[in-house]
Amino acid sequence: MTIAACTHINTIHPQKKNIVETVYASGKILADSEYNVFSINNGTIVKKLVKDGDVVIKGQPLFVIDYSAAAARLDAAQSNLNNVQNNASGSSPVLNDLKIAMDDAAAKAANDSAQYFRLKNLWQQNIGTQNALDNAYTAYQVSLNAKKSAHQKYISTLNDLNVSVQSARSQVVSAQTDLKN
Repeated sequence: MTIAACTHINTIHPQKKNIVETVYASGKILADSEYNVFSINNGTIVKKLVKDGDVVIKGQPLFVIDYSAAAARLDAAQSNLNNVQNNASGSSPVLNDLKIAMDDAAAKAANDSAQYFRLKNLWQQNIGTQNALDNAYTAYQVSLNAKKSAHQKYISTLNDLNVSVQSARSQVVSAQTDLKN
């Protein structure tokens, strides 16, 4: 068996030619006076106030947008403001409950104080037990702490409510601005 090889060889020779450079780009050609218009708020266009190609001036209304969400947001913000103002007022159920808790804690502290000092005076006269005196002292200390805690809860809640009133006012102003836009 005989194997034959290809004897044909392709030869390439250099050639002298001019170089051509090609640049590709994509883009959008805009008119010199073109301007993109957008709305501050989302909504549905219900009326077009200008025609395509009309010349407009800065601040001129172009469309009427139905933005009923702004009205609903304003109502919710106003309702929230009324609620937190109610809670921060002198007749607030929240603050009245905390005032009652402060009064109860003060009355209990006064009673426990009187009981402790009675037993202390009796103990100095060798009447009573050390255990009763210790228990009265512990009750007195716990009552003082409860009185202090009730006062701190009242102050903290009052501060939180005042911050909530300021935040709710800000939300009302923001919603009013959105509705106006």
